[in-house]
Amino acid sequence: MVKDFVHHALAFFFLHELRHIVLHHDGMPFESQHDEELECDRWAANFLLAHSDSYAATAAEDAVKVKSKRAMGVALGTAVIAHIQELGLWKARMQHPPISERMKNLVSEVDLPAADLSWTVACSFLLASLRRRGVVPERLEFEDHRDLFMKLLTPPTNWEGPPGT
Repeated sequence: MVKDFVHHALAFFFLHELRHIVLHHDGMPFESQHDEELECDRWAANFLLAHSDSYAATAAEDAVKVKSKRAMGVALGTAVIAHIQELGLWKARMQHPPISERMKNLVSEVDLPAADLSWTVACSFLLASLRRRGVVPERLEFEDHRDLFMKLLTPPTNWEGPPGT
């Protein structure tokens, strides 16, 4: 599973960068670098997730498990992007959107049950990042793992939110 996890995260990065190349080759203008980044994230996640059911059918695998593993890879990819942004490893001239915005946008691409393990994995990445910054909330009430993920991305005003917010 770890191998699949890492492969999907690497695929997310590769597909994201491939989308940049295609957009520039086709002369697709964006109002901002921010909008282009969100489009590349969306396209990469969609590429990995949208046709996972057909792959699962041809491979005789459980469709939810396949999509869940791919969603975990996308979550790992965005967590690594968050860490890179926190370290300032991107050039200052680049205007990347906050990681919380990127993750919120990617949620729309993930059509999985609210209690799926992928939400727990994504929450663990967010919580690790919050702990690294010393801003883990003392208590959050939530209905399911997806709800916890969304609450970690949309923090109350009394604590500092996820990286890049």
